[in-house]
Amino acid sequence: MITRIVKMTFEEDKVEEFLLLFDKVAPNISSFNGCHGVKLLLDLNESNILFTYSHWANLEALDNYRNSDFFASTWKATKKLFIKQAEAWSVKELNN
Repeated sequence: MITRIVKMTFEEDKVEEFLLLFDKVAPNISSFNGCHGVKLLLDLNESNILFTYSHWANLEALDNYRNSDFFASTWKATKKLFIKQAEAWSVKELNN
C-alpha cells in the first residue's frame, strides 16, 4: 500500500474554488483503479494550505492515475489556484 500526500498552498481567495473542485472530482479519484480512498486535510494554522491524502494499491496504480487524462485536466485546474508550487510525497508504512 502506498500513501500519497500532496501539500498545496492556495491564494487566499482561491480556496473556496478549490474546495468546490475537490468535491466534484473526489469520487472519481476514489473510484480510480487501485485507489483505496482520498481525503482532504486543512492545515490548523494556515487556512490556505490543504493536503490530499490518498491510498493506492501500489506505485503502478498511482502512476497510472498520475498519467491519466483525468489527472491532467484536474491538476491543470488546480495548479492555477496555487500561490506557490505544490509539494508531494509517496510513502509507505513501515509497521504493517
